[in-house]
Amino acid sequence: MQPLLNKDLSFSVLPKGLDFFVKIKELLESVKNKLQSRIQSMENRKSEIFQDSKYKNLLSLIDDIEKKSKNTNEVIAYLDDLYISKDRLISDIENKKQDVAQMKAINQANLIQILNTQYKKLNEIISVFQLSQKDFSEEKIITISNLQKQYSDLLEKEKTKMKN
Repeated sequence: MQPLLNKDLSFSVLPKGLDFFVKIKELLESVKNKLQSRIQSMENRKSEIFQDSKYKNLLSLIDDIEKKSKNTNEVIAYLDDLYISKDRLISDIENKKQDVAQMKAINQANLIQILNTQYKKLNEIISVFQLSQKDFSEEKIITISNLQKQYSDLLEKEKTKMKN
């Protein structure tokens, strides 16, 4: 037997050869303490991972999505409305490529000729409006109004002569 003085100054007697169990226990406790301190440091780091403002933005976005949609189909529809999907982007790009190809295919000379013709027609319409404005100038309107009044007066005189 071997006397053993523990760390807490208590005294115990162990049979010879069993002291290695005490050393194993101390090693296991040492490993346990080191692991606990590492676990605690990881726990502390875990709480610090999402401390930036992006996390708050994401959290509010996720809360908003959860509030506005009750099931997964609604979530997908909500996200499709909110964000442009890759498929939609590819489709838009293809449409733009087709538009560019069509524009390149248009004969530029014919387009210029068509636009010149339309320009000439618009100028003709402008000149017609300008001519018609001359016909309805203020002086002519007053003259027409006076002539109408004279005509009405003459009609009245004629009616009164016929009644007499």
